[in-house]
Amino acid sequence: METLVVCKNWWRVLMRCTVMFLWLPWVGLGQEGEEAINTDAEGVNSVVDSEPIEAEAEVGQGPEYSEPERARLWSVFAGPAYRWGMDFDAEGTSWTQAMGIHAAQPYSREPATIGAAGSYDNRKYEGAYVRLDPGTNNPDSITPGLTWNWGYSRSDQYDPGREVLRFTQEGRTSLRRQSMQDGGFSASDDLEGPGVSVGLSREIPQSKGMVSIVGGVNGYWFDDIEVKGSTFAESYSKRSYEVVDTYDVSGMTITQAPFLGTFDGPFDDPPVIPSPVIPNIPSNRTQGRLTSSSDWSAKNQFSIDTETGLYQFWLGPAFSLAPTETFALGIVPSISLNYLDVDVDRSESFLAVYPDGRIEELQRWSDSESESDWLFGAGITLEGELDLGSSFFVRIWGSYEWVSDDVEVTVGPNNTITVDASGYAAGGGVGFRF
Repeated sequence: METLVVCKNWWRVLMRCTVMFLWLPWVGLGQEGEEAINTDAEGVNSVVDSEPIEAEAEVGQGPEYSEPERARLWSVFAGPAYRWGMDFDAEGTSWTQAMGIHAAQPYSREPATIGAAGSYDNRKYEGAYVRLDPGTNNPDSITPGLTWNWGYSRSDQYDPGREVLRFTQEGRTSLRRQSMQDGGFSASDDLEGPGVSVGLSREIPQSKGMVSIVGGVNGYWFDDIEVKGSTFAESYSKRSYEVVDTYDVSGMTITQAPFLGTFDGPFDDPPVIPSPVIPNIPSNRTQGRLTSSSDWSAKNQFSIDTETGLYQFWLGPAFSLAPTETFALGIVPSISLNYLDVDVDRSESFLAVYPDGRIEELQRWSDSESESDWLFGAGITLEGELDLGSSFFVRIWGSYEWVSDDVEVTVGPNNTITVDASGYAAGGGVGFRF
């Protein structure tokens, strides 16, 4: 609201200056006309009796400017311009972080075939099995928790010295996640780009060519600024291990391998004799050798593209000094009304990068925002002008222009783009006096 009030107030100033721009030169013409009338009036008195009609005609003519004087009152100028030194700043994080997204959840899984270590189950190993029999899970049986429905195929699976059976199965897998990057970004750059400058001036007659009222329009279209980067990354480690289940068979008679027990054991048809029993639940479960491993990662990538345009309406007095008849130097303090327009496009992808080099896009976001504002400004311009004759001239100029406020654009989750339009400008071109 404060910015709008300032702009409105300075718009009134610009309007007043415009009125002065058009009115002051004619005031000068009026004053010179009065002097001419007074001078001519004396001449009328001296000849009023002899030539009254001619005297009236002389008074009616008023002052006349010579062609060179009239040619210098107005001038128009146009040419290319270039502006630089405007500040661009960007900062923020990402949708990936704001939404708490991950490529995968960590886990640790046992092989599905060997069941849980602390409960009765049918278990299948590499070259062995331990299953339930009719009495394993029956508290009224003679030996609850034991089973004769088991078997093994290799003698190295039994250690008679320690009185243990060891059965193995591949497939214990785990996925671990580790954060590699989780922060924000910030970027700064200078905006610069080409433009066009058009101006109109009105010379104040009494100043003898040293003071003019000038105004004009400048338009600049700045180079696009693209900010790319990543604010979030994580790594994953997948490991597969061998599981070793150890069964304590102390005091039990173990039949040599190979042995294949059945559900009914000695009551089967044909009966399995002997049918030694072992615990259905292993006394110990450990992690054995590593069987496979793989590492991969995930990260976000974002891109922010900013387009900026600036349009100036300026007005001020021009003070000039001519060291020679064809060359003049000038200084122009000015005030301006600036329309600053900022358009921002943002895109973000969350990617998984696998060990084989394959890249998968897991999620994608796109956002666009724009912001524009009218801002008060002021500047100082130095210029040089060379007269080419026939009312034409060339002019070069350079200036610093201050703009009262920034334009800020918020895009995406919390990305802020800020543009400060204050900066330097230079240009040149051709003008014509009329």
